[in-house]
Amino acid sequence: MTKKIIAIACAVVLVVLVFASCTKKPKTTTINGYDYVLVTDAEGNTVLSSDGMLRAYVLDEKGYIVTNTDGSNAEKLVSLPNDVAVGDNSLGTAEYSLTMPKGWTAEPSGKFIKDKTDNKCSVSMGFADKLEEITFDEYVQKNRSYQEGVIEQLRQQHPEYKYDAKFEELTLSGHPTAVGTYKITDEKGKVTHYAVQMYYYYNEQAYYVNYVCVDGAGYDESFDFVSYIQEHYIIK
Repeated sequence: MTKKIIAIACAVVLVVLVFASCTKKPKTTTINGYDYVLVTDAEGNTVLSSDGMLRAYVLDEKGYIVTNTDGSNAEKLVSLPNDVAVGDNSLGTAEYSLTMPKGWTAEPSGKFIKDKTDNKCSVSMGFADKLEEITFDEYVQKNRSYQEGVIEQLRQQHPEYKYDAKFEELTLSGHPTAVGTYKITDEKGKVTHYAVQMYYYYNEQAYYVNYVCVDGAGYDESFDFVSYIQEHYIIK
C-alpha cells in the first residue's frame, strides 16, 4: 500500500511563468503534469497526515522548497487523486470530466497535450487544496497575490516584455469559480507565455483547471478556453 501511495500524488496547481534555471532543484515526482516534492520518512516512504492526506512541501515560484521563519520546511496537505479514465481526447474521474477538441491528446498522467507542441501546451485539472482554515475567496486572493509576485519578478528581469493579467468570476456547473488569465509578449509582440488558471469551490475544497502554453508554443488567440470549459467541463 505504501509503495502505491508513493507512486501517486495530487499536484498543486501553480501557473509558474518563469524562465529556465541551471541551479539544481529538489527531486520531484511528476503527477498530473506538475512537479511535486513529497514529504518522506527516513526510509523514503511517503508521509501521510492523520486523516490520510499526503504531505508535500510548498514550493516557491522557481520550484524550491519554501522555508518557514523558524527554519523548517513549509508543508501543505493534498488529497490522493481519484482514478482517471482516459480516452483519446477525454479525461474523467468520479468528480469531474472534460473532453477537449480535435488536436488534443489525453495523457495517462491526467492532462491534455496539444498535438505537435512538444508537451509545452497543456490542460490540467484536479484537486487543489482542502479549505479548512481559509475561505475560498481568501484562497483565490492568496494565489493571485502569488502570481502577481511572479510577474513582478519577471518584469524586473525582462522590462522590455509586456505583462497582462485579467481576473474574472463565473460559475462552473453552479459552483463559484475564479479565473486568472496571464499573458507575456516580447518586444516584437510575440506571445512567450500564456496561461489561464481557474479555481472552483466544490464540497468545501478547491479544484483547478489550467491551460498553459510555455514559450507561447501552441497558443491560439482564437481558442476561447474559458468559454469552452464553461460548456464542456462537467462537475458530477
